[in-house]
Amino acid sequence: MATRVAGAYTERSGQVRGVPVLDRLERKTRAIRRRMWTRLDLIWHRGRRRTEFLYAFYDLSVSPATFDILKFLVLAEIRRQQIGCMGIHIVIVPGEIDGFRMDDNDHYDVDHKQWRLRNVLVPCCALLPDPCCMTVCGIREEAHALRSSVAMHVFPDGYSVRHPVAHYEDRRFFAAVAGCAEFPAMMAREEPMRRMGDWIENVAGGRRVVTISLREADYEPARNSNLMAWVEFARSLDLSTYCPVFVRDIDRAMDKTPNELREFIVCKEAVWNLELRAALYSLSYVNMAVSGGPALVCLLLRNPPCLVFKMVVPSCGASTERHLRSQGWTIGEQGEWASPFHRIVWEDDHVEAIKREFHALTRSINKRSFG
Repeated sequence: MATRVAGAYTERSGQVRGVPVLDRLERKTRAIRRRMWTRLDLIWHRGRRRTEFLYAFYDLSVSPATFDILKFLVLAEIRRQQIGCMGIHIVIVPGEIDGFRMDDNDHYDVDHKQWRLRNVLVPCCALLPDPCCMTVCGIREEAHALRSSVAMHVFPDGYSVRHPVAHYEDRRFFAAVAGCAEFPAMMAREEPMRRMGDWIENVAGGRRVVTISLREADYEPARNSNLMAWVEFARSLDLSTYCPVFVRDIDRAMDKTPNELREFIVCKEAVWNLELRAALYSLSYVNMAVSGGPALVCLLLRNPPCLVFKMVVPSCGASTERHLRSQGWTIGEQGEWASPFHRIVWEDDHVEAIKREFHALTRSINKRSFG
């Protein structure tokens, strides 16, 4: 994957914080203006565009600097397959407020968001299954130049820098994969697989690795992992067969290891390198986590079985039943896109549920292996 970083976005748009109020005329003409500018760009630059790549614009003025980019990448890959392009060119476009969207999470400062851009968004693109290129734009005008003079095939449909379109939401994801003949899962590359394979051989000694990815964030702590339940579950495993491996939250990875985890293997390497994290998950027997970014990585990888807990948290806006239903989730059911070995558990991560679901999944895995 070729990567070009044009530089950190530092320009300020001069806009006043707060959502602008569109009057009635503005609301009526916005779609018309979007179509007009798109057609003008097509006419002006027709005949000089690249046709072999789908140009996928992840615009941070309307999209978050989070693992949600993985859903965007899956949707872009589905579109690439539909139109028959050779590969994808990912274009990450800076937002208008310090490089990010106006209503983005104020819990994190700009430096942290830029860090997430470099260490979450960029490496996520390396998990695409097909060849791709990537441009991280320094200014929005650079993205406009690519959109107007280079890109023939554009994703999302109707995207322009003047009128950006978000395309990462769960409801779009469900709708797209429902009509997809083969789910375009993410995958770890050969080199990180080799390196993580060596690490697993050294620490596991032939045992089956069971990863436990912890959420320990300061933001919305109600969504965090029940540490003592996971420790009790890990202690209950037959250590002659299984090797539990904890992966800590990046917000706590530099902290002193809690006393409860000192008896277990903690994979610090996977915290800081997303490709190594994906390789660890790919080579493990079962991956387990509560809902969040790492859980999304597990769910979107091609082969490794996984269990994801704690989908509903009533005190957290994006984790309430109402919000999940609005995004197309059916509470208590599995997504149509998931395999029988990628399971969502609609319960909190209490030890009884963890043990029950783990043993049910291992029975299914054994039936597949010997059936």
